[in-house]
Amino acid sequence: MQINHAKELFIRSWKVEEKVLGILKMCILERLQCINLWNVGLTEHTLKILSSLLPSLPSIKSLVLDGNPIPGSEPYYLVMGEDSPIQHLSLRNNQITDQGAEMIGKALGTTFTQNRCLATLNLSFNNISDAGAKHIAQGIRMNRVLLSLSLASNNISDEGCQYICNALQRFSLTHEEVVQRRKLLSQGGFRGGSGLGSRRTDSKDRPSSNRSGSQMRTSRGSSKKKPDAGKKDAEKTPKKDEKGKKGVSVTSETPKGTKGKKSGGAGGKDGGKRAMTLSVTQDSENPDLPEFVHPLMDHQAEHTEGKVFIPGCMTLVNLNLSRNKIGKQGMEYLLSMIQYQANRHRILAATPTAPGLLKLHIQRNAVSEQHPTYVKIQETMVTRDPTYKPEAKTPEDDIQSVVG
Repeated sequence: MQINHAKELFIRSWKVEEKVLGILKMCILERLQCINLWNVGLTEHTLKILSSLLPSLPSIKSLVLDGNPIPGSEPYYLVMGEDSPIQHLSLRNNQITDQGAEMIGKALGTTFTQNRCLATLNLSFNNISDAGAKHIAQGIRMNRVLLSLSLASNNISDEGCQYICNALQRFSLTHEEVVQRRKLLSQGGFRGGSGLGSRRTDSKDRPSSNRSGSQMRTSRGSSKKKPDAGKKDAEKTPKKDEKGKKGVSVTSETPKGTKGKKSGGAGGKDGGKRAMTLSVTQDSENPDLPEFVHPLMDHQAEHTEGKVFIPGCMTLVNLNLSRNKIGKQGMEYLLSMIQYQANRHRILAATPTAPGLLKLHIQRNAVSEQHPTYVKIQETMVTRDPTYKPEAKTPEDDIQSVVG
């Protein structure tokens, strides 16, 4: 089945069974960028099938599995495997407990493996407590790709908040991590490809993968053809939405000249298809994303008192801990952490790709918004916000300051 124009698949409140996923496997979905399955009754079996389907979709970026609780196994980590191309993952309202959080934390990063693709992770409205927060924090320790994390509306208190804060500031390596660091040093260091799903374009060291490999083959194949082939089809085309039956929607983009007309140029139809495929390849790459470097190989590691210290995860720029059970002590941990990150960014002139937290959401916890520590956190984060602009002084203010 050829529906190569589909860019988004949205199924709501319909039971998605193995047969439905089997049909998706038979479709040509080279342009599909987002799969949204809201309350579709996923099981461990269907989730495994879906996770095996993802690497075959060259343009897939976003996966939304909200409202699909799978009690017992909670196998959501399957869609976060090393071969998964997902960059944005939403697992809201899935009744995820500390058991599921443990596997998700390991999928984010361990001493030996790291997720190099996932940029945003939404775990709000679940049942994650301090133990689960500890597992998530362990994953953040060894992850330098995740940009946004939401743990809103869970059961995290001061203890869980402390674990997360420790992962975001300077920490000492464990014995296992020190051994792995020495192993990597003996091998001449480790520098992988682009962190976020091999999406970097300005480096020649991109690792081979199902996604990037197909893109490279497409580019090479297209370069051998005549430059005029399918030239009109490669230009920007108007968008067109095709709505299916109730409960299912497909957002699509129909290229010019496909309604009863042959593609122009020397290549005819084949040339148009090649140009369309090349356009998808170019649109799916983001040149402004950082190269993945193993956290244990951080060049700013310090040796103090017989221990090895490395900076915490400074690539995470957005953290949502609102509507939890964080008290006064937890707020102290948060304030200490953001002050460390702010000082480090100012003194060491951290790179733009690792500025530290720029957004922190902590409203509606077990602390009043008038508490001094809460207020201090808000004041500090205001200046960290990239959209912050100091209030411009008026001429009257200048006159008053001179007179005073």
